[in-house]
Amino acid sequence: MAASQSHTTDSAGLAEPRAFTRAQRARLALIAIGVAAVAAVVGIGSALSWLHELPDPVAVHWGASGSPDGFGSAVLILALLPAIGLVFGAVVALSVGRMRAVTRPSWMPKILIVTSVWLSAFLTYVGVGSLAMQRGLSDAAEAGNVLPVLGIGFAVSVIPAVAAWFITPWPLVVEATESNAPTISIGETERVYWSRTTSPHPALSALLGFVFVVSIASCVALVIAGSRESLIALVVPALLVVVCATTMLWKVRVSADGLTVRSAVGFPRFSYPLADITSANATTVSPLGEFGGWGLRFGGAGRLGIIVQSGAALEVARKNGRGLVVTIDDAQTAAAVLNGLLERSRS
Repeated sequence: MAASQSHTTDSAGLAEPRAFTRAQRARLALIAIGVAAVAAVVGIGSALSWLHELPDPVAVHWGASGSPDGFGSAVLILALLPAIGLVFGAVVALSVGRMRAVTRPSWMPKILIVTSVWLSAFLTYVGVGSLAMQRGLSDAAEAGNVLPVLGIGFAVSVIPAVAAWFITPWPLVVEATESNAPTISIGETERVYWSRTTSPHPALSALLGFVFVVSIASCVALVIAGSRESLIALVVPALLVVVCATTMLWKVRVSADGLTVRSAVGFPRFSYPLADITSANATTVSPLGEFGGWGLRFGGAGRLGIIVQSGAALEVARKNGRGLVVTIDDAQTAAAVLNGLLERSRS
């Protein structure tokens, strides 16, 4: 028989404690957003004092050799790069702050916070540094090689990133329970299965579509302009199609054979027989906070994640200590069917 909605229970994870206390969440926000804000204020403030010394327009883009090949407004550089750091820091702070408690230690929150701090410091330093090397020039094309600025910026930004690692708290670790491990009774002669397709939230799908359209439009513009980079630019939309086809659309099936998860194109494919599984739970997932993003991810503590949306997820524990997490609607029924099959196989 096919599993029906009648076996579902309340949404999973609502009573689970958060990974961080209110005070810790405030600290996370202060680190991720505060460092970006301070870097922006210091960087922009110093640049404004010698903005009149810059050529107009300034060099805003450098080629692979390090020489300037694109020109524009200095104000755009000072506004855009720090803003990227601020937005990224805010997204990271929000995502990490919404994390649920983990059952095994996870490095992901620290990695995300450190990345946010490094990125904001690096972008601000590169933006201000690239403008500083143009002070006193009448023509921005005479600006020197920007590669030393990038190298110094990379190294300098490591300092606040390392500090952020030590002051970022670890997420709360709780003992795994069976409270979200529903089970249905399955007779010896009954044939039961559960199957569903999981796909990204419409907002994420729209964003991916937007990136694809912009990438194609950029390629067309390069072709029209006769640029030699047009073929190279086609790599971006091609890779986006491959990534979406292989990591963003999945078919999940629970049956007497165990658990099978395969992508829309048939590969990758993950198959776990019942003999390899110890239990199944319904849980909730914060994609960025717990797995660092969407798609096929490694979330630390031996967990493989197939993450295409936030919220409900099926979490399977295996005998080798590793786990699989799949974000999917009706995860309660999937866990109930899988646990029922496990109980029958052990009787």
